[in-house]
Amino acid sequence: MRFYKNQHQFYIGIDLHARTMYICVINNIGETVFHKNMECSRDNLELVTNTFGKDIVLALNASSPGTGLQISVLSRESILHLGMPIT
Repeated sequence: MRFYKNQHQFYIGIDLHARTMYICVINNIGETVFHKNMECSRDNLELVTNTFGKDIVLALNASSPGTGLQISVLSRESILHLGMPIT
C-alpha cells in the first residue's frame, strides 16, 4: 500500500489470536484513542468499528498458529457487512 495516500479519521490495528484480538485505534494525528484485548467475535469487531465511524482503515495481523478458525470473524463478508471498502 505504499501508493495509498488517502488520509482517514481513524486507523485500527488488530492482532488476531485463536480466541482473542488485541485492538488499537489511533486518530489521524497519531493519538491512541482505544486499546484493549477482547474476545475474538464479530460483535466486538462491530462494537469497535461502529464506535469510530466509517472513515477508518483496518489492518490485521493473523500470522499466529491457531487463528484459522477465527479468521472468518474478519472475513471479506464481515468487513463488507460493516460497510467498509476492501482494497
